[in-house]
Amino acid sequence: MRTAHGKQVMDSLEEVVAPGHTALLMLDMINDFLSPGGKLFNPNATDLDQVLAIIPRTAQLLEAARKAGALPVYVQNTFLPKGADLPAGYLYFLFKRGVTLGEPLPTLEGTWGAETIPQLKPREGEPVITKRSYSGFLDTRLDAVLKAHDVKTIVVTGASSYGCIVTTALEGFCYGYYVAVPRECTAGTIRDWHQAAMTLMSPLVVDYEDVLKVWQKSAGY
Repeated sequence: MRTAHGKQVMDSLEEVVAPGHTALLMLDMINDFLSPGGKLFNPNATDLDQVLAIIPRTAQLLEAARKAGALPVYVQNTFLPKGADLPAGYLYFLFKRGVTLGEPLPTLEGTWGAETIPQLKPREGEPVITKRSYSGFLDTRLDAVLKAHDVKTIVVTGASSYGCIVTTALEGFCYGYYVAVPRECTAGTIRDWHQAAMTLMSPLVVDYEDVLKVWQKSAGY
């Protein structure tokens, strides 16, 4: 701890990610993005192997979080049928990025594509937050859930680094949370964009093994 402006500020990673006040956020770890047959799964994408590699690492963090008492929280994209909740400005941004969602929409509420991938299935009682954009906080229950569990730190994982991860991580900082982004647990299929996002988040980026060690030590294994 250090004292700054009359406040006690956590300083070391062990303090910041102590499981008693930490939530593991898993963003968009869903079938339409990460499972073969998913509507936005591209088997020919550049760096797809890097994206898929985040799955077993995040599964390790999830196991350790559960054993240590950190809060697992699933935050995942879900659209309403016929684009009822899709603003034109959001679509404009996607088009500028070269993304067309197609019909029927991906991640439709209640479909297989909007479900968590099998490797990370939520257990009963673990919060699942639906979102409509890159933001895990905008018009969602995420902040309320975190506050209800006295969470001070969010460990942000998932896909993609230059979309939902960078948006949610920086918003978390703006909401007053301590934020840690394990570099090995986020990725993107466009290498330059991924590197740019990680540079932008660099004050928040940590090694996932360091977080894992803190939680494993707390859990006694």
